Amino acid sequence: VFAIPVNTALQLTEFTVYNRWGQAVFGTTALGKGWDGTFQGKPAEQGLYMYSIKGTNDQGAVHVKGTILLMR
Repeated sequence: VFAIPVNTALQLTEFTVYNRWGQAVFGTTALGKGWDGTFQGKPAEQGLYMYSIKGTNDQGAVHVKGTILLMR
């Protein structure tokens, strides 16, 4: 499961995972809730996915983007 740890000092406003076509396959605003590699209840295709994390912490606004490789 790809998740943000609960003890992270972040007020999460968005955690989204996108497929290669830009379609959101997972989204949450809850820390600790993560993507389990599924989409619409079925295993997602192997490959590269993009993620976006937005929120705030004691330093101000946070926006982190990156990629994750799903392998089975």
